[in-house]
This record gives sequence, structure tokens and C-alpha cells, in this order.
Amino acid sequence: MTAAVFLSDLHLGNHRCQATAISAFLKGESRKLEGLGYRSIDDVPQLYLVGDVFDDLAPATWPKPHRDVVADLLAFPRINYAPGNHDEWARNLLGIAAGKVTIRDEFDYVDARGKRFLVTHGDQFDPMMRYTFKIVPRYVRAFICDCASGWHSGSYAHRIENNAVEAAARRGYDGVICGHTHRPDQFVADRVGARPVEYVNCGDWLHHRTAVIDAGVGPRLIG
Repeated sequence: MTAAVFLSDLHLGNHRCQATAISAFLKGESRKLEGLGYRSIDDVPQLYLVGDVFDDLAPATWPKPHRDVVADLLAFPRINYAPGNHDEWARNLLGIAAGKVTIRDEFDYVDARGKRFLVTHGDQFDPMMRYTFKIVPRYVRAFICDCASGWHSGSYAHRIENNAVEAAARRGYDGVICGHTHRPDQFVADRVGARPVEYVNCGDWLHHRTAVIDAGVGPRLIG
């Protein structure tokens, strides 16, 4: 039985969002929930939305497949939403728990092995997002982010990954699950003189069609 599904960087409203593929994936996962008996809400499979779910806040203008994705997301019994830099408006709602949806900047996730993961979008690990973008108007920032694949590669991408690993380690986590860079990846970072930390990046649904699923044996990148 799937314990949790993690998705990031759907970018609903963006013309490059592969909405039909997202719906096909979500329907496949949500059907696994039908007819299953749970002892408590803590046993119910959870969907983690790890930021940059939305690019555009005018759903009336979206193509129908994009609107359908929202309905498919809401089919899950528990939704944990950690907003990113593209949907940062939702950070005004941090701390809200309304029905099945909880919005926080980050979540703790503990898998069946007892491993603790920090779940957050990941833009806080990106130096350019933390500093330069604080003084850039939102419409300019959105354009730059849409072209970000160039800087989210090579040594700069590794810098973001290292920042994520070190941040998780400082707080005592065994791993970090994030998005932001559109670079799906999973590895254990060996740290000299310190315990290793697992890095898991969900990827995106503009290019890679990837997700992370924990089916009871720990998070696994699929796609």
C-alpha cells in the first residue's frame, strides 16, 4: 500500500505543464485508496505537494486538463502543501489546516523505517532566490524562473543540493525531500566525519514527469 506520494513543480497554468500526464498519474494512485480500511487518519495515504504547484492564479483561463488536475489532487484524503517561489502567495496561508488540506512551509515525514525527512520546496536553499530575488519585482522574477533551467545545472545545482543536505543535517533529519531545481535525483550524501543524509528531488512536470512515492520501504523516485 502506498504510504505517501510527493509531487513538485506541476506549474499549473503554464503552457508547458503536462497536465494530462499528471491526471493519469494521480488517478492511478488515488484508485489504490478505494475500499481500503484505515484505523485512523494517521493511516491514510497522504499527498505532499512540494511547491510550485501553480503558475497562474486565473484558473478560469486554464485549459480544461489543468483544471482537471485540481480535482484529481483533491481526490486524496490528506493533502500537505508546502508552497514554492512560483506559488508564494500561498505562504500567506501558512499554518492553515482546512478539511483535508494543511499548508506549511515545511513538513516532517517519517517513513516506515523510522527515517525522518524534511519536506520543503527548496527555494530557500537557492542563494539567488534568497538574496537577489528579494529586490526583483514579481513579474520579472516569474520570467527569470521560467528560464531557470540554465542555472539549475552543473556546479550551481550541486550547490543547492549541498545546501539542502546541510540544512537537513543541522536539524537532525535523515534526509530531505524537495523540488525547485527541476532536476529529479535521489542519492545519499556522504559527509566527512558526519552521518550521511539522503537527498530526494521530486523533479517536475514540465519536462521529466517524475514523482516520489513511499510504498512502505522509504521514498523512491519514479518516472
